[in-house]
Amino acid sequence: MNTELVITGTGCPIPDPDRAGPGVLIRRGDLQLQFDTGRSTVQRLAAADVWVPDLSAVFLTHYH
Repeated sequence: MNTELVITGTGCPIPDPDRAGPGVLIRRGDLQLQFDTGRSTVQRLAAADVWVPDLSAVFLTHYH
């Protein structure tokens, strides 16, 4: 079984229409883990064919 890492954003706090806020999705089988949820995360997940209700867990590693 493969593990897949999907970058869902790498942006900084300065708004940029081409960059989503920080986030990473890890997939392994039916397990889908989202780490951090910057702005536009939902759009990036949709582009990766992931629907938010299908996430196994969401982890917030820090708070601003």
